[in-house]
Amino acid sequence: MAINNIDIQDDKGNSYRPMANPDSVIEFTKAGSRTNIASGDTHRTVWGKICKFFADLGTAAFCGLANNLSTTAAGYGIDARQGPVIQAQFNQINSDLTALNDAGAIQGMDAREDGVYITYTPVAGADAVTKKLGSTIINLGNGATIDVKAALPNDYAKLTTDNFIAQINSIELGWSTGGRASTTSPKYTLNKSYNPSTGLYTHNAKINRCNADITGGDTRGEGATCWVAISTTTYVIY
Repeated sequence: MAINNIDIQDDKGNSYRPMANPDSVIEFTKAGSRTNIASGDTHRTVWGKICKFFADLGTAAFCGLANNLSTTAAGYGIDARQGPVIQAQFNQINSDLTALNDAGAIQGMDAREDGVYITYTPVAGADAVTKKLGSTIINLGNGATIDVKAALPNDYAKLTTDNFIAQINSIELGWSTGGRASTTSPKYTLNKSYNPSTGLYTHNAKINRCNADITGGDTRGEGATCWVAISTTTYVIY
């Protein structure tokens, strides 16, 4: 079947009409650099430029575009319109992190089953915000010395002292010969230490000042000594 209405003659005067040939072979060499096709280029040059374009783009030349941040299918690239969306999310994260370093105040810390939360009150009378810290919290018990390596054999080496929180449950005073004391508004200093090489955590609490009411106690006498009992619970967050 002819593809156009032109005749070609050879030097002998024989006429030929071009016919469709779907199996014809194209010969070209990939261009050395990426340039646009131009009027006057030969077919060999045009195909070489096209080959260079697709070779440089690689698989990106054949992928689709997704104008959202939820597409998980393979073979899609993100649309440039999502750039401002991502930037806005980064700005929000940076704002949250910066807020923790301003003149506001951390009001309290709450250890829950799913993590540790802080309540933060920003400056200028803004509403208080509760934020979660860490992703994993584990109760290590009530001892002042804890073998963290035994409890967390896969994670103990990456922990530091800052990963541990010791919660003071109660403080009691008393005499060795009898009697007991209940304390009011104790002031104490908690010293923590952790060795990531051995996985050993220790802490000690020192009472600096407290008000105590002695109940059913003994008068001071020979052999009577005062004791202090501090109950703690230690958590690790990582």
